[in-house]
Amino acid sequence: VHGDAIVPFTPAEQILLSVALAILPLLLFGLPRLTKIWQPILIALIAVPLATFLLLRFGRAWFPPVPALSVLAAGGLFWIIRMLRRTRRQAQSDPLTGLANRARFDGGLEQELVSARRSNQPLSLLLVDVDHFKRLNDTLGHPAGDEVLRTLANTLRARARRPRDLVARLGGDGFALLLPETTPQAAAAIATTIHVDLANLSTRANGLSPDASFTVSVGIHTARGGEQVAAEDMFEHADAALYRAKQAGRNRSCSHTSDGGFASG
Repeated sequence: VHGDAIVPFTPAEQILLSVALAILPLLLFGLPRLTKIWQPILIALIAVPLATFLLLRFGRAWFPPVPALSVLAAGGLFWIIRMLRRTRRQAQSDPLTGLANRARFDGGLEQELVSARRSNQPLSLLLVDVDHFKRLNDTLGHPAGDEVLRTLANTLRARARRPRDLVARLGGDGFALLLPETTPQAAAAIATTIHVDLANLSTRANGLSPDASFTVSVGIHTARGGEQVAAEDMFEHADAALYRAKQAGRNRSCSHTSDGGFASG
């Protein structure tokens, strides 16, 4: 329009400047006032068209902004997706133990029941409570109680290592193990190993005082392959078995059988 000559950037110049603008957020991140990743990305997104304008206005040079903007937009999108996933994980995790929380457990139970009906495979549920946890908390204090819960969480996690196994903290001192494709006998064997693990636990090695040793009661219920059972009924059966284990003296496991009876171990 004005009769001025405009010189396009050479490919090498375009690549170098695009790379410099694309890594600008990494250079800015960590500065005192730029503690959140979206702030450097926003600055870089503004800097790209601004650089294009300044080069064209004062340098009579044309720098195509689309490649750098595309890289920055892709980085911003990746960051948003990562933050959403992290937020979702945090919303479904127990902050003290790192296990799944009650919401995630409820969803997992519904999903695994549907899968068990389709595959005709058994599904076992173990409910675990710390024996006399309130007394332990009142005697040794809440920090010791929290350490007991973390220790139990690690013990349960070690006994549910398959990809679809789910260990959850339901609240307070209540925990659950959801074990797909696990027979009643296998579920009872896992409960026994949990008792053995806690009995052999070296409290000093785990940061607990000797007075903080603890036991658990376990309630077990297994939905047989192809059995039509609601999630609420599954949980109630395991909870009834847990109550029976406590009535029988605690520090033991009890299974709710398919005929409505109980078997202790």
